[in-house]
Amino acid sequence: MKFLLFICAFLLSACGIIQDRSSDYTRASVSKPITIPDHLSDEMIQTQYPIPEINNKRPLPQKYELPKPPNATAVLDEAPYQVEQLDDQLWLRIFSSPGKVWPLIDAFWREYGIQTIHEDIGSGFVVTKPLSDAAKLEKAIQEKLTTPVELNGRYFQAQLSQGIRRNTSEIKLRVLEAEGEQASKQWHVNSQNAKSDRAVLEIMGAYITSDALQNRYSLLANAIGGESRVRLLQGDQGQNYLIIDLSFQRAWNELGKALNAAEVVIADKNYSEKKYFISYLNQSELGDWYLSESRINDMKSERNFSLVLEELPEGGIKVTVEQLNEDLDSSLKNELLDLVFEHIS
Repeated sequence: MKFLLFICAFLLSACGIIQDRSSDYTRASVSKPITIPDHLSDEMIQTQYPIPEINNKRPLPQKYELPKPPNATAVLDEAPYQVEQLDDQLWLRIFSSPGKVWPLIDAFWREYGIQTIHEDIGSGFVVTKPLSDAAKLEKAIQEKLTTPVELNGRYFQAQLSQGIRRNTSEIKLRVLEAEGEQASKQWHVNSQNAKSDRAVLEIMGAYITSDALQNRYSLLANAIGGESRVRLLQGDQGQNYLIIDLSFQRAWNELGKALNAAEVVIADKNYSEKKYFISYLNQSELGDWYLSESRINDMKSERNFSLVLEELPEGGIKVTVEQLNEDLDSSLKNELLDLVFEHIS
């Protein structure tokens, strides 16, 4: 019994002998950066859980309620990528941030034996050498699209940018005729062959969204695109407005998509006046049981607000709200822009 008491006393006293080392890490010295030999690749050295910077500017009212978390199933119906076109502009939309997409584009070039001669990670711009053996890429295009495309002697330009919505990226690509063996490092605004551009974008989209490539990330590419292309700001009088860094046609289309996604009731729209006319902020406001079908149709046609698009001299679009029904609460103007911002950015 005495022996057991002695052991217990010793163990309890030992707690004071063991030093607290929880803060020792603060005195640790920083080691030299790891140097990778030239014949090895460093693409697997990356942050396991990188935290990208947030640059959306959004004014908050004095009384602010945290928004509900987004619907986790909202993007399950979306394809992992989309090739989209507006007039003569063509781009690949990827549902990942530029920091994740940039190394995947590099992987795409290596997969098809394509060498790059110019890479500017800050602007997301890449130029490749003219292709001498494009058989593998041509075969992939023909198998997927049943569309033969001649690529030998041509080179690629690719431009990666921040997408309109959070955690999306856009890739523009040009298939260009090489002048001899030279490839231009100046971005070609106009396409030489939209059919070839689309075919390569389709293969690139399928490749870089494959499951085998989903663990790569580039923190340096987080800066691609600069500020968010959609910003919610506030004027001197406390009135919110949107700035959308797009052409008018794209801004008009994206605004319409956002209104539909937010289930805002659109009474009418006038492209020449650059206005969307809004009856109600939510479709649920028309669902009361006592409302007749004719009354609901009348309410849908009411013009209570208008979203006005203004092309700015320095580029981009400014979106403001005009209140057309003075009987409604003026705070609904900012609420309408909040809804649009949540579904467009």
